[in-house]
Parts: sequence; C-alpha cells; structure tokens
Amino acid sequence: MPSNGSKLFSLWFVIAISINVILGAGIFVNSTPLAQLAGPLGFLSYIIVALIVLPLVLSIAELSKIHKATEGGFYTYSKEGIGRWAGNISAFAYFLGKIASISVLFRTISTYFYNIFPSFEVFPIVYTRIILLILLVFLNLLGVKIGGKLQIGFIFLKFVPITLVILLGIFYFNFSHLTFQNISFSSFASSVSIAIYALMGFEAACLIGHTIDSAEKNISKAVVFSFLIVATVCMLFQNSIFGVLGTSLAQSQAPVADFFAKIPFIEKTFGIVLPKLISGFVMLSILGAAYGMIFVNSWNIFSIVKESKFKSIKKLTSINKHGAPYLALIFQGFLVLFFLTINVNVLFIARIAILGILTSYTFSATSLLMIYKTRGKEIKLPKFVAVLSLFSCAYIGINCIKDLIYTFKNFF
Repeated sequence: MPSNGSKLFSLWFVIAISINVILGAGIFVNSTPLAQLAGPLGFLSYIIVALIVLPLVLSIAELSKIHKATEGGFYTYSKEGIGRWAGNISAFAYFLGKIASISVLFRTISTYFYNIFPSFEVFPIVYTRIILLILLVFLNLLGVKIGGKLQIGFIFLKFVPITLVILLGIFYFNFSHLTFQNISFSSFASSVSIAIYALMGFEAACLIGHTIDSAEKNISKAVVFSFLIVATVCMLFQNSIFGVLGTSLAQSQAPVADFFAKIPFIEKTFGIVLPKLISGFVMLSILGAAYGMIFVNSWNIFSIVKESKFKSIKKLTSINKHGAPYLALIFQGFLVLFFLTINVNVLFIARIAILGILTSYTFSATSLLMIYKTRGKEIKLPKFVAVLSLFSCAYIGINCIKDLIYTFKNFF
C-alpha cells in the first residue's frame, strides 16, 4: 500500500482511475466501423456487449469481496481456487497483456501527435513514442499525490469532447438519419465484436486493492460502477455522433472533428483550428489511459514479484519516497519500449493484448467456481452468474482469435 504517509484512495477516485483506463482510444476509433456495420444501431452494440460481459464483471467484483484488500489481484484470485501455478500464469498473462495494450496506445497517440504537429514528421516516429513513454513513467514515479491530480486532469480532458458530443447530439440529432436499410444480422454481429474491446479494463481497481480506502466494500463497487458508467457513455456517444453525421459517419476519417464541424456555432468560432483542437483532446484522452495503465500494471508487477520465490528479483518491490514502485515502473517502461521498437502490425499486438488479459479473466472465473465448493456460504453471487462468466470469456476469446487470424492473413 502507499507508504510514507500517503493517503488511501477513495471510492470515487478509484472509479475515476478505472474509467480513465477503460476509456482509451476505443470510444473514438470505433465510431466509424460501428456505423459501417450497424448504421443507427451502433449504440445497441454497446448494450449487447455490456450484457454479455456483465456476468464476468460481477464475478471479478465478487472475487474482490472474497479476498478483500489482499495484494495480488489476479494472482490471488486464481491461486485460491485452482493453485499457485494458475495464479502465476494469470498474473503474468495479465502483465504481458497490459504491456502490449500500453504499446498500442502509444502507437495511436503518436498518430494523433503528427496530425496536430505535422512539422514534426521529420522526427522519427519511434523517438516520439519513446519520449512520451519516458514522460509518463516519470510522472508515475512522482507517486500518488501528483498522480491523483493528473488522473483527475486526464479525466476532465477526456470528458470534454465526449460530454460535448453527447449533449450537442441531443439538440442537433437528425431523426431522418434513422434508416435501417442494408443492415444484416451478420454485419450487426460483427459490430458487437468491435464494441467489446472498448469495454475491457474494468478490473483496474482489483490491481490496486491494497491502496483503496475501505477496500472490502469499495473494490467491487469500483469495478461494477466504472464498467456501467463507461458502457453508458459509449452507448450515448455512438448514438449522438451518428444522429448528427448519419451515414457519412461510415466514411469519416476523423469522426469527432466531423461531428463538431456539423455544429454551426462551433464551426464558425473555431474554423480551421477545429480538427487540430479535437485531435488534441483525443490524444490527451488516450495519453491519460496510457498513464492509468502504467500506474495499475506497476502494482501488478509489484504483486507478482512479492509472491515470487526468486530473491534476485525482490528489489522490484522497492517503493520510493513518493509511494511509487519505482523499479517496477522502470522495468515496465523497458518492456513497453521493446514493443514500440518491433515492426509488427498494431492490430496484431492489440489482439495479443486481449488474449493475455482474457487468460486472467478465464482463470479467475474458473477459480470462483472452484471456491464455491469450499466457501459457498460466503459468496452472495448466484452460482449461475459465475457459470455465465465463462461463457463471457468464451465469447471474447472466439472473437479475438477470429480477428487474430484475419489480421495475420491480411497484414503479414
């Protein structure tokens, strides 16, 4: 837990961290493909995904109640019901999955950076990514006091464009755009597969459980509340942006900028500066998600090493004067750097990231079912929900493997 007098995180601060981690690039980049596949029904994709994933969310939340404020996250969740080997695989798979996820975010951030500052294109893109990575690792090294303010700042910057899209979409919604021609069941099903990736990351609170005030009741609340908030925001965002842009959204290369260009007083006020302004907000939103992921995953590394039998790596649990696991942060930074320097298609890395995280979900859900045998009276969650959580994992896994095969065939 935070040391040197650092305060424990409140429930709402942890929810803010979780939202910051979940709401990365997905909500922005999904708008166009959802419009292509589902038209005006794109927002329904998020509702269906939320219903599919909810049993898994509730199962992870229940595990956080059972284990209360113990360190370890997925290691602890998987270990008790299955065994130490499962805990090690679960924690390590999650760790690598998040490393890959962070590298994907940095690749996306650099794209927006060059759109805003085209004069920097002479500067090699890999160096830009490395500089941004060093910046975020350094900010995390400053600990929770500075980090708390940064998290709130990133949340604010994230919700400026999102809130404006949702609210302006209500006033400028064009109901003539609600045409349902050329929407097949198969294309709508494909839209659900796309939407699912925007809602991953709901488990963030579990990795920092030992830093949360009244963790025995607040971790599970943070997991469920952050997931439901993000699902609702994604649904409203997609509905509003399609309501204003209509079918033109399906061809948009910059949907958020195109949305604001359709709003007369905004276009008149900002003019040609608008696209860069919007790209700046989106870039900072994704940067905030990367910052949050680095923070959460550093505590995951801390927990893995703490449970390890190898004394040679125990130094990774060292905490600096700001209460940050500084060696774990630096170690993580080097691994992200490796992913940033290899020449691999970003979609392939993204799917690998999902498979790593999904491995942790699956082990944890299986562990919960095993725990019912020994501690069933302590568990308030109905057992059928835990069973359904495995179907949630199966659905995510099938779609991820399908996309992975498609990516491999078309980009390699």
